[in-house]
Amino acid sequence: MATTSQGDKLAIVSHFGSIAGIGKEQAWQSITPDAHGDWLRQRDDSFGEFIALGDKQSQGIKLFDNYAQGVLTSRDAWCYNAGKAVLESNMKRMIAFYNGEVARFNEACAGLDRKLRDAKVDDFISADRPR
Repeated sequence: MATTSQGDKLAIVSHFGSIAGIGKEQAWQSITPDAHGDWLRQRDDSFGEFIALGDKQSQGIKLFDNYAQGVLTSRDAWCYNAGKAVLESNMKRMIAFYNGEVARFNEACAGLDRKLRDAKVDDFISADRPR
């Protein structure tokens, strides 16, 4: 598929003047979706011939046999959101809750040595989800 420069596209739009101009000159181009249902930028099926980076389901050739989750916060419900305001509110509440739990833990374990404090920390952890 040939690419068209920005200038070429603007010249075409200028030539027709409007959508009605395209209709008057019968210049509409029919677009038929491909086997994947793509209308525009129809994919190149040769992609399927590439070697997979990794595939847990197949025993075929692949570049990587090991898999990892990468960076994992286990706090996606708190740290991701479509709206900035809700995300900011969630993060502020999470930080305030964490700081409150640190203060509560320090008060409850005041005077204990490090080994005893470490043994008690799991009793103070809360895995509450945001509301």
